[in-house]
Amino acid sequence: MPQGRTDNPRKHPPILRPIRATSADWPLRRRYSVSISLRAIGIRTDGIESTAGYWNDASDEWQADGCDALWRRHSDAVNISFLSARLAPGKVARLLKTDVFDESSTAGLMPLLTQRAQSVVGMDISPAVLRAARARHPSLIEAAADVRWLPFAENSFDCIVSNSTLDHFTKIEELVQSLRELARVLRPGGRLIVMLDNPSNPIVGLRNALPFAWLNRVGIVPYYVGRTIGARDLVQHLEAAGLSTNEVTYTLHCPRFLPVLATRLISRCQPRTQQLLLRFLMAFEILNRFPTRAQTGYFVAVCASKQSEEASKGPASLGTGCEARS
Repeated sequence: MPQGRTDNPRKHPPILRPIRATSADWPLRRRYSVSISLRAIGIRTDGIESTAGYWNDASDEWQADGCDALWRRHSDAVNISFLSARLAPGKVARLLKTDVFDESSTAGLMPLLTQRAQSVVGMDISPAVLRAARARHPSLIEAAADVRWLPFAENSFDCIVSNSTLDHFTKIEELVQSLRELARVLRPGGRLIVMLDNPSNPIVGLRNALPFAWLNRVGIVPYYVGRTIGARDLVQHLEAAGLSTNEVTYTLHCPRFLPVLATRLISRCQPRTQQLLLRFLMAFEILNRFPTRAQTGYFVAVCASKQSEEASKGPASLGTGCEARS
């Protein structure tokens, strides 16, 4: 589940627990024989348990409603098309996905990720989301954790996919801290793909300027959205964390609120009608070829890699043909 702070006062069980390792040498930063609280290892937990509770409730409502299932299919199709061209061919050993909200309600990215990794670890701050995702995808290795304080050892993963996880915090500092954690657990030579809400998109800008409570009440924004950063700042923070940026681009170019309303209206229609709508929505991705892609893309996406210690001593580069825009 995307992670961010809320004012939900309810208390919930500790969110950090042992992940189900597939071998004795699974690279946890520490080994845990029992579930523990983050407080026990000296990490502040202000808002974490209430945040998990908020996303538990959001997941339950989302699962019960189901009215946006067609929109989720479109979002999954866009993400799979985007990632299939950017993940390494063949299978890497270990891949981390930084939330499993998509996988809790649809197939999500699992059909692609299981083709590209021997082990797929799906983490989430919400136990409810993890349970739902695990029920749909038995091969998923689940990890209940906060992306700001990952319980994994350094250089644990060959690839990390973070699609719209880090844009649900109230502070930019939390987003930046999460980027540093992702860089820490990525092995040298590994790939990191990060997607964030694109502040250069005027629809996203307007949404962020309006009160969340009002947008939520009228059904435009179903759950909490937080602070985000543009392409240029994202590149700078990634490079400050020791990563080299290979590509900056944009994705999901269809204005979101219109297809969400459309898919709700025809979600009960015949499958052929639904397929026609999905093809129509996918056609908007051609806008990524135009100079206005930074204004039409709902998400900014950055593909980065972690250099070896020797290579990182040289000057950082955005890579050939890379475009950085705020």
